[in-house]
Amino acid sequence: MSVNKNFKILSYLLILIILILFDFLITNIFIISKNKLIGNLTIKHSIFHHTLKPNSEGGGFINEKYYTNSLGFRDFSIRNINNETKKKRILLMGDSAAMGLHSEYENTFSGKITKYFAKKNINVINGAVTSYSPIIYFTKIKYLIENKIKFDEVFLFIDISDPYDEVFRYKLNNKGNVIDKKIVIQKSFIIRLKEFISKNFTFFFKILNSVNDFFVPDADNSMFAIDHQNALWNNKKEAYNSYGKDGLNSNIFYLDKIKKLLDSKKINMNIIIHPWPGTIYYYNKKTMYELTWENWAKDNNVKIFNAVSIFNFVNNMSKKERLEVINRYYHDLDTVSYTHLTLPTTPYV
Repeated sequence: MSVNKNFKILSYLLILIILILFDFLITNIFIISKNKLIGNLTIKHSIFHHTLKPNSEGGGFINEKYYTNSLGFRDFSIRNINNETKKKRILLMGDSAAMGLHSEYENTFSGKITKYFAKKNINVINGAVTSYSPIIYFTKIKYLIENKIKFDEVFLFIDISDPYDEVFRYKLNNKGNVIDKKIVIQKSFIIRLKEFISKNFTFFFKILNSVNDFFVPDADNSMFAIDHQNALWNNKKEAYNSYGKDGLNSNIFYLDKIKKLLDSKKINMNIIIHPWPGTIYYYNKKTMYELTWENWAKDNNVKIFNAVSIFNFVNNMSKKERLEVINRYYHDLDTVSYTHLTLPTTPYV
């Protein structure tokens, strides 16, 4: 009886290992095949670090499609953009939230803003790309102006990850071009393990994620990216002291330069701030992120739309209920990539 029982246990264990290996194999075959078939639209840029291939089509991280216009900006389709236009033109600038990561363009707030203003005979172009930050916002806006790309107003989406990027990722070289910082980021074993699982397994990750959220829905280290390292400065004092303060100072420095540049060209500036999942999960009062940019906007006479305040209603909710809100309005999260709101956002005029 004992032999049979041990044999059954070993059989189940073997089946589990085979299923996990099969998951690993299928996931990686899918990733490699997808990259081969659709390519990667992100390319390096000598001045502002990276951009998107112009006039190109590609697949996204899930099932969404990506199209770029002649400027290398995400768009509804491949099309030519004239440098000059008689219509008023708005430039959107930001990172993955403004680019519309994980969504068809018509479902992103950038796509909705574009359609909204089209009805008012106003043209919108979207210069946002994943992993941008103010140092790139400035160099790219400057590049567009120098290359005679006409726009009359900028909607700048400032992201919570911007301080992290400017402390650990980017700097200017002696020519004023954005290059990588050579910094090795130390990560705990748990974070590295989560990253490995989320990158290399599809079903195994989803099972672990579901089990984790069932047993410990209030856990700060949930498999949801609640404690994503890029946004920790806004919720954790240690992270703010470690990199958040210096990162914010860098962000403010480049926002000042953007404002000065745009003022010199008589181009209007607006800023938009928006929440990450961790913002909603920990929210109990106005965050450092909100206060910093509201104060900056007031001091510089710049209009600001605070999309974080849309979620003030979570103040009276439990952590479990907040996770349900996050799950409702955000794409499925992992430990590497975060996702952004797909619900309609009222454009700020």
